[in-house]
Amino acid sequence: MLRKQGEAQDDRRAKATGFACVSQGANGIRAALDILTRSQDGGHIVNQGELGPLFKHLKGIYLDDDAFEGFRGILRDYFLEIWPLRQVMTFSSRSSQSGVSTPLR
Repeated sequence: MLRKQGEAQDDRRAKATGFACVSQGANGIRAALDILTRSQDGGHIVNQGELGPLFKHLKGIYLDDDAFEGFRGILRDYFLEIWPLRQVMTFSSRSSQSGVSTPLR
């Protein structure tokens, strides 16, 4: 987050910043995710660059750890809100319902 905010990277400060966000609960986590995924044009960019280490640990050592289920739920809800795939699915569903469906290629 420090790098995204234009500050120099510092491992100790980075951990303290992350802890400060997480200690605020779901809203703090969502605010941190927003900082990490917000692009300069105001949209969202979700990629392995900023979030790669987080995804790696959640898919690896924390995959079966029930203590992280609440955190995974916050991530899941956040990404469903911002992910473009949801918009495509909504468009596809609406066009299908209205009878104006064309195959996506």
